[in-house]
Amino acid sequence: MTNNKKTLIAIYCSDPRFTGSAESRAIESFKNKFENELGLSIESVDFIRIPGPDALAVKYSDEKRNATTSFILDLIGAHNVVGVAIAGHSDCAGNQASDEDHRKDTISSAEYLHDTIFQGPVGAFLMFPPSDGREERVETLKLIS
Repeated sequence: MTNNKKTLIAIYCSDPRFTGSAESRAIESFKNKFENELGLSIESVDFIRIPGPDALAVKYSDEKRNATTSFILDLIGAHNVVGVAIAGHSDCAGNQASDEDHRKDTISSAEYLHDTIFQGPVGAFLMFPPSDGREERVETLKLIS
Protein backbone atom coordinates (compact mmCIF):
# COMPACT_ATOMS: atom_id res chain seq x y z
CA MET A 1 0.00 0.00 0.00
CA THR A 2 1.38 3.39 -0.96
CA ASN A 3 1.17 6.42 1.29
CA ASN A 4 0.16 9.43 -0.81
CA LYS A 5 0.72 12.00 1.94
CA LYS A 6 3.58 14.40 1.25
CA THR A 7 6.32 12.83 3.33
CA LEU A 8 9.62 13.99 4.76
CA ILE A 9 12.23 11.35 5.58
CA ALA A 10 14.10 12.34 8.74
CA ILE A 11 17.42 10.55 9.28
CA TYR A 12 19.00 11.16 12.65
CA CYS A 13 20.79 9.47 15.51
CA SER A 14 19.42 6.72 17.71
CA ASP A 15 20.77 8.57 20.77
CA PRO A 16 18.09 8.35 23.49
CA ARG A 17 18.48 12.07 24.20
CA PHE A 18 16.47 12.61 21.00
CA THR A 19 13.23 10.98 22.09
CA GLY A 20 9.96 12.41 23.31
CA SER A 21 9.75 16.20 23.31
CA ALA A 22 13.33 16.63 22.06
CA GLU A 23 12.50 14.48 19.05
CA SER A 24 9.26 16.39 18.42
CA ARG A 25 11.05 19.74 18.50
CA ALA A 26 13.76 18.51 16.11
CA ILE A 27 11.20 17.17 13.64
CA GLU A 28 9.28 20.45 13.79
CA SER A 29 12.53 22.30 13.01
CA PHE A 30 13.13 20.11 9.95
CA LYS A 31 9.53 20.50 8.74
CA ASN A 32 9.56 24.27 9.25
CA LYS A 33 12.70 24.68 7.15
CA PHE A 34 11.28 22.64 4.27
CA GLU A 35 7.90 24.36 4.46
CA ASN A 36 9.04 27.95 5.04
CA GLU A 37 12.15 28.09 2.89
CA LEU A 38 11.22 25.68 0.09
CA GLY A 39 7.43 26.08 0.09
CA LEU A 40 6.79 22.37 0.63
CA SER A 41 3.77 21.01 2.44
CA ILE A 42 4.77 18.15 4.77
CA GLU A 43 1.89 15.90 5.86
CA SER A 44 3.83 13.04 7.42
CA VAL A 45 7.35 12.11 8.53
CA ASP A 46 9.16 8.80 8.15
CA PHE A 47 11.94 8.23 10.68
CA ILE A 48 15.26 6.45 10.20
CA ARG A 49 17.23 6.40 13.45
CA ILE A 50 20.76 5.05 13.20
CA PRO A 51 24.01 5.71 15.07
CA GLY A 52 26.03 8.57 13.60
CA PRO A 53 24.03 9.14 10.40
CA ASP A 54 26.11 12.17 9.43
CA ALA A 55 29.00 9.72 8.78
CA LEU A 56 27.00 8.05 5.95
CA ALA A 57 29.05 9.46 3.06
CA VAL A 58 32.45 9.80 4.67
CA LYS A 59 32.97 7.13 7.34
CA TYR A 60 30.41 4.32 6.89
CA SER A 61 31.62 1.04 5.44
CA ASP A 62 30.20 0.20 2.01
CA GLU A 63 28.03 -2.47 3.66
CA LYS A 64 26.56 -0.05 6.20
CA ARG A 65 26.08 2.70 3.57
CA ASN A 66 24.32 0.25 1.23
CA ALA A 67 22.02 -1.01 4.01
CA THR A 68 21.09 2.54 4.99
CA THR A 69 20.46 3.67 1.41
CA SER A 70 18.34 0.55 0.88
CA PHE A 71 16.04 1.63 3.74
CA ILE A 72 15.80 5.13 2.28
CA LEU A 73 15.00 3.78 -1.19
CA ASP A 74 12.31 1.52 0.29
CA LEU A 75 10.62 4.55 1.84
CA ILE A 76 10.95 6.58 -1.35
CA GLY A 77 9.33 3.72 -3.27
CA ALA A 78 6.47 3.31 -0.81
CA HIS A 79 5.68 6.92 0.08
CA ASN A 80 5.24 10.26 -1.62
CA VAL A 81 8.59 11.63 -0.43
CA VAL A 82 9.02 15.36 -1.01
CA GLY A 83 12.19 15.88 1.05
CA VAL A 84 14.94 14.24 3.07
CA ALA A 85 16.49 15.65 6.23
CA ILE A 86 19.73 14.27 7.65
CA ALA A 87 21.03 15.41 11.01
CA GLY A 88 24.25 14.83 12.84
CA HIS A 89 24.62 15.91 16.43
CA SER A 90 27.23 17.10 18.86
CA ASP A 91 28.59 14.68 21.42
CA CYS A 92 27.74 11.63 19.27
CA ALA A 93 29.06 8.19 20.21
CA GLY A 94 28.31 6.83 16.73
CA ASN A 95 30.42 9.46 14.96
CA GLN A 96 32.89 10.89 17.42
CA ALA A 97 34.00 14.21 15.99
CA SER A 98 34.21 17.91 16.74
CA ASP A 99 31.13 20.04 16.05
CA GLU A 100 32.89 21.47 12.99
CA ASP A 101 33.59 17.96 11.64
CA HIS A 102 29.95 17.02 12.31
CA ARG A 103 28.94 20.00 10.19
CA LYS A 104 31.23 18.92 7.33
CA ASP A 105 30.18 15.25 7.59
CA THR A 106 26.48 16.13 7.61
CA ILE A 107 26.76 18.39 4.58
CA SER A 108 28.79 15.71 2.73
CA SER A 109 26.15 13.10 3.54
CA ALA A 110 23.30 15.40 2.45
CA GLU A 111 25.09 16.03 -0.85
CA TYR A 112 25.67 12.29 -1.26
CA LEU A 113 21.96 11.58 -0.68
CA HIS A 114 20.96 14.27 -3.16
CA ASP A 115 23.45 13.18 -5.82
CA THR A 116 22.85 9.43 -5.58
CA ILE A 117 19.44 8.64 -4.07
CA PHE A 118 16.96 11.51 -4.00
CA GLN A 119 17.18 14.42 -6.41
CA GLY A 120 14.52 16.40 -4.55
CA PRO A 121 15.22 18.69 -1.60
CA VAL A 122 17.69 17.43 1.00
CA GLY A 123 18.46 19.29 4.21
CA ALA A 124 21.56 19.03 6.40
CA PHE A 125 21.09 19.81 10.09
CA LEU A 126 23.16 19.67 13.26
CA MET A 127 21.35 18.90 16.50
CA PHE A 128 22.57 19.85 19.95
CA PRO A 129 21.15 17.67 22.74
CA PRO A 130 20.23 19.18 26.07
CA SER A 131 23.37 18.41 28.06
CA ASP A 132 26.15 20.04 30.03
CA GLY A 133 23.99 23.09 30.69
CA ARG A 134 23.52 23.76 26.97
CA GLU A 135 20.13 24.42 25.53
CA GLU A 136 18.80 21.97 22.97
CA ARG A 137 18.75 23.42 19.46
CA VAL A 138 18.84 22.54 15.77
CA GLU A 139 21.16 24.33 13.35
CA THR A 140 20.39 24.35 9.63
CA LEU A 141 23.59 23.72 7.70
CA LYS A 142 22.42 23.50 4.09
CA LEU A 143 19.28 23.01 2.01
CA ILE A 144 19.86 21.43 -1.39
CA SER A 145 17.03 21.62 -3.91
